[in-house]
Amino acid sequence: MLSLFPQSFSPVSVPAHTSFVQVLFLDEHTLDLLFELAHEGSHLRVYCCVFGSVQPIIHRLRVLLSASHTSAEVYIWSIALGEALVSVDGSLDLGKNIQQVHWSLHQSHIICWSASKISLAPVLRVASHDVQASHGAQIQALDEQHLFYMMAKGLSLESSQKLVVQSLITHVLDQISDMKNQEKEVLCAQIMTRYF
Repeated sequence: MLSLFPQSFSPVSVPAHTSFVQVLFLDEHTLDLLFELAHEGSHLRVYCCVFGSVQPIIHRLRVLLSASHTSAEVYIWSIALGEALVSVDGSLDLGKNIQQVHWSLHQSHIICWSASKISLAPVLRVASHDVQASHGAQIQALDEQHLFYMMAKGLSLESSQKLVVQSLITHVLDQISDMKNQEKEVLCAQIMTRYF
């Protein structure tokens, strides 16, 4: 399921024995995102790409696992443009007496301009023992060597930055298996036009 810059988001409850994939592109509208896995055999994958350009934004993505034999993988990318202040909080709540639960949170944040700031707060609340939970996060500026290489090939700094952001958007859109490549290209162009 794809959500492109929603202004609100209803909680998602993943049905039993179902694999659910959510792809989100978020911007300046502050959102609380909630996913619940309350049925055995439910599996969740979330790919979330956050863009911040001017005003401070805060997004909270929370996953509740309250049934055994469930799993969730959450991938969050954020791109801070201009003088953005981006805060992305990912949290996991694992209920009591559940078994064989797997959960992971991966966060990657890119600062495109020196005036941008990114804050993150991954939180794990684990009340059971038979679980595998992990998280990792990185905050980085655009790779100067990568930009230098592209500029040595004749691209401007701005064009080089656009290319890096475009490749990230393409990567996120590639997680949608039932969308044609032509549709993905149109969506990528719409997103790029919104920020560049």
